[in-house]
Amino acid sequence: MLLNRKSELLVVFIISLFLCAANIWGYPISILDEAKNAEAAREMFQGHAFLPTFNDFLRTDKPPLHYFFMQFGYTLFGVNEWGARFFGALLGAGFITYFYAFLRKHIFLNVARLALMILWCSFFWIQEFHLAVPDPYLLAFLGTGWLLFFEFYKSGKQGHLWLFYICIGLATLAKGPVAIGLTGLNVLLFLIIQRKFSISQILKFKPILGGLIVLLISAPWFIWIHFTTDGAFTQGFFVQHNLERFNSEMEGHGGIFLITWLFVLLGLFPFGAFIPQGLWHGYKFYKRSDLIGYSLVVSVVVIGFFSISGTKLPNYTLPAMPFLAILVGGYLEETMIYKTGKSWQNTVSLSLISLVSLALPVAVYILFDHPLLSNPQVYIAVPFMLLMLASLGYIWVRYLKRNDFKWIYSIAVLWVIISLTIFFFIYPNLSKITPVVQAETYIKNKEVVVYKNYDPAFNFNFQRTFTVFHREEELIEYLNKHPQTLVLTKNKVIRDQMLFKTEFQTIFRQPTVFENYDTVILRYIED
Repeated sequence: MLLNRKSELLVVFIISLFLCAANIWGYPISILDEAKNAEAAREMFQGHAFLPTFNDFLRTDKPPLHYFFMQFGYTLFGVNEWGARFFGALLGAGFITYFYAFLRKHIFLNVARLALMILWCSFFWIQEFHLAVPDPYLLAFLGTGWLLFFEFYKSGKQGHLWLFYICIGLATLAKGPVAIGLTGLNVLLFLIIQRKFSISQILKFKPILGGLIVLLISAPWFIWIHFTTDGAFTQGFFVQHNLERFNSEMEGHGGIFLITWLFVLLGLFPFGAFIPQGLWHGYKFYKRSDLIGYSLVVSVVVIGFFSISGTKLPNYTLPAMPFLAILVGGYLEETMIYKTGKSWQNTVSLSLISLVSLALPVAVYILFDHPLLSNPQVYIAVPFMLLMLASLGYIWVRYLKRNDFKWIYSIAVLWVIISLTIFFFIYPNLSKITPVVQAETYIKNKEVVVYKNYDPAFNFNFQRTFTVFHREEELIEYLNKHPQTLVLTKNKVIRDQMLFKTEFQTIFRQPTVFENYDTVILRYIED
């Protein structure tokens, strides 16, 4: 029985929520970005609700929108992983549902379903909504805003226009002025290629009133934080984390422009392998379809902007993913209509998907080669490899069979299974070997201080802040007065310092998963 439109959207929302929230409660917050954002929200929740701090020091990295949502999550669910991650997952499900409803109105139904399927099975896209970071909120509000702009462009309904500006204001409060900059570039280039770039056309969008709406939503907090911190937040956020991050490489995250394209491919993988065909499809049809033209513009603007940015990170280009999904979905629909699925371009794309899929069990075997994990890695990697071989074999048989397009849907099913395996099995097991889990028996209910640097996940997981010492003399003076205090640090910090080899005993040392350092806990040896 066919579902009516409302029932179909409800099903889409439920599936989207299941994917975006899959086991977000089941493994600790341990990666650096999540740890710092979740902890900042915790300190705001238990202290000043509007002033972001990490370890009791002003945090200038991000604006506050995600902190507000996390604090609400802590109110409802407690200060835990569920509270920190829930609203990001909920907004992700809401955006994907609206995305599908939007496509049903503006493009062929099969393209809408293909684009939805592409987002559902894109591991890195779905994973972003699992994280306690600002990006889920940026992606949801910025993506919704960009779709609402197109709605207004086509319908002229004022409600769409005002909601568009509200979403851009919220996106600005989530990640900063980049939301305004990218939106302006999208609108400008789209009007140019539509040959509608004129004063009269621009005035239809009421940019002055719209700009005031954006400022009314985002500016009050930025003004308040500027005066509250005597300009320290303004300097740290707008200058360091926006201008300097764009103009130069920060924290080792740089490289040539091709790295951005690699991030784009991964962001929509597995169907990211078809992005070149999707972009070519968009170029061919942008004059025939306003939505294809708009999707092409958004994709080119986002990818181009971050290609020239000095700092490059995988999450930067994620706002383009829904629009690339439209282009790839359009391309796949075209191959179905004209029976052109089997081509050298698609063979290359499918080969890339196969290689990456087969590499995953190998990666699992390597990652699970750890004495603290109870299950031998072969028991995990071998079934995973058998699943890959069987699934890829079926996909290739379907691909090589004339006019059989089940291989497209089979790729999606395989990668949804891969994603769920990672969320429900791989991540929870890897979390067992993270320092914050392994160190619990050493530091729980004990006084601990930090020397110079440490794993920020310790704050949130132990729900405490730490005194940080930057000079050896100050540390020793404190320990002489409090000899039972433990010292938390990194191996890189103390590697070449003789003091820590002669006057301290190492009681704990554990490599940090996905980071290039060990967490070290030291005990002071009294004279």
